[in-house]
Amino acid sequence: MDAQAILETARSNNVPDSWNVWPLRVERVRRSALGWAACALVGLILLVPIMMATIPYDFTHGIGLSVFATLLLALVGVVAFGSLGISAYDVWRMMHANEYLLVVTPDDYLRVGPGNKQTHVPIDDIAHVTMRGVKVNAPYDAMREADFSNMSPWKRLSRVAGNFYSPREPKRAPVLAFMDTRTNTEVVVATDSSFDEIATLEQVISYLVDAKKRSKVR
Repeated sequence: MDAQAILETARSNNVPDSWNVWPLRVERVRRSALGWAACALVGLILLVPIMMATIPYDFTHGIGLSVFATLLLALVGVVAFGSLGISAYDVWRMMHANEYLLVVTPDDYLRVGPGNKQTHVPIDDIAHVTMRGVKVNAPYDAMREADFSNMSPWKRLSRVAGNFYSPREPKRAPVLAFMDTRTNTEVVVATDSSFDEIATLEQVISYLVDAKKRSKVR
């Protein structure tokens, strides 16, 4: 089925029971936007006194103090302005919420975004479904994504700072992707839970890919 026909069916009142249709979860995106905005505010509040305490003294009393002050300011600045940028992007997504749609049928994968941007891949051409940076419980049917967006601003700041200084391997950003065998390129399905929990999306896509392979063997 072509992408336009899939989209029209998904937005109609006659969606087949075997189809999975996910609109953008506006409430989840709104919580994320508010959480990141709060984190940005905390970062900015911390940035001002740190700047006052380090500038110009730390930059005129030796290389050691200069390096320390630069790293500290960079860390807090990244937290503040990075969080602000993510929050602004979430607001933009909410403004275009009705243009987002993720559809997975027994035969097709289709993701639609603003500007009628479409990613359409037949299930036959999906391989190597991978999920990274997402913790899941065992057994698999108890899966829940670690929801960073619901953390308090102070916990977010602590988590970011902890990852920055931790000697362990840094935590990878959550992502669900697969390989389009027609072009041998990676297709990113989701990097957050704005459609559904990443683990749930992975389970659905993997199941349909496996079902399609089994049907060919018979």
